[in-house]
Amino acid sequence: LDYDDDNRLAYKLKDVTVTDTPGTGITSMNFQVDTGSIELLSTPTGVQTFTDILSAHKFYQIIFPTALTPADAQTFIENNLKFHLPSAGATQQVKITLGNGANNLPTGATITKAIIPNPVAGDGAEHYYMYVEPQPAGLVSWADSYNTAKQSYLDGMRGYLVTITSAEEDNVLDQITSTTTGAWSGGA
Repeated sequence: LDYDDDNRLAYKLKDVTVTDTPGTGITSMNFQVDTGSIELLSTPTGVQTFTDILSAHKFYQIIFPTALTPADAQTFIENNLKFHLPSAGATQQVKITLGNGANNLPTGATITKAIIPNPVAGDGAEHYYMYVEPQPAGLVSWADSYNTAKQSYLDGMRGYLVTITSAEEDNVLDQITSTTTGAWSGGA
C-alpha cells in the first residue's frame, strides 16, 4: 500500500497483479469497500463511471470503451484510485472484480449499486439500478422504458425494469429517480 502520509488515512494500491484468465481483455472494473470510501482521481477519455448514492462512495463501476490488457488494468488501478479509511488504524476490506462481459448503456444513464437486506428468496443481495433521464426532458412510455432496459447490458448482465420488493429498495429508487418525471417499474 502507498499511504499519503504518516496519518495513514488514505492510500493507493501498488504492485497490483492483474490476470486476464479468459484472454479477452478487461472491459469493466468494480471496486467496493466495507468501510471508509473510494475516490476516483481521474477519468480517462471515453471511460464511463458509476457509483453508489452515498456522498463518501463505497462503490465504483468503471466501464472502458475498449478492452484493457492486464498491464493497462494494473496501471489504471495504481494511478486512478485512492482509498480512504474512516479513522487512523481502521481496517478496510477492498473487493475488486474485473469483468469482460458486454457493456451497452444508454447515454445519460446513471447506475447505482445497493445492498438490499432481506431480498426475495433466491435473489442476491447486491442490486444494480439504472436511471435514464428522458432526453429531451419529458415523459417516456412504459414500453420505451422496457425496451431501453432490455437493450442495456452491464458486464454481460441484461437489464430489466425493477420489481420493488421492499421498503429499503423503494427508498433507494426514490433517491436516484427524478422528482419531476418519475420512473417506470416492471411489477410482478
